[in-house]
Amino acid sequence: MGDHAAGLLKVLFPHLSQVVINSIGRMGKSVRIAAICTASTAWCPGCGTVSARVHSRYGRRLADTAVSGQETAIDLEVRRFFCDNADCAKRTFAEQIENLTFRYGRRTMTQQRALQQVALALGGQAGERLTERLATPVSGPTLLRLIRSMDIPEVPELTVLGVDEFAFRRVIYSRPQGVLHVVHELVGLGDLRGGSGYLRPSITQNSGRDHAGSARRVVGDTAGVVDGAR
Repeated sequence: MGDHAAGLLKVLFPHLSQVVINSIGRMGKSVRIAAICTASTAWCPGCGTVSARVHSRYGRRLADTAVSGQETAIDLEVRRFFCDNADCAKRTFAEQIENLTFRYGRRTMTQQRALQQVALALGGQAGERLTERLATPVSGPTLLRLIRSMDIPEVPELTVLGVDEFAFRRVIYSRPQGVLHVVHELVGLGDLRGGSGYLRPSITQNSGRDHAGSARRVVGDTAGVVDGAR
């Protein structure tokens, strides 16, 4: 492979910069990239020990983001290494490529992040339809599982608490103050009635229930804002 072609591949596939690309071709309607890992060492995920002793080799197929609207897959040859730490529970481990692979993953990290954004924006069914058009088809349940697997970001101090009757109806029933206890469990507000986690929000409600009134009975002084656009 010439220097110009190698440079072009680094620009088009930056996530493959740490592997050697052997070939790129068409198979049916998809693009197949064959690559191998060449790093001389790998670190054990169990103890962090760096190892250079190769145990075996095997192939992984990773779904990747589309190339010119075509489904793309990477056939990657990876290695298992011995862990030489006698105190480690792992005797062998599979190498992972930074910014490319993750444990038990069947897609690249690039595609994983892209699908997570689709799932967050559109959810299951609508997201599934979009991924088909993006040539990275996955099912709606898979998109929802991606959302559940994501790390929950830190929640900033709450100033406004929105209560949706429809979404929380099974929680609210005749005691809409139960919503506040759900929020308390999710974001760790501490004592709802006082202390460092004292909740002094404005509660957005619709005109069907007096959520702000219920909140006042739970946490005291709370402002209510009626959402009339439902």
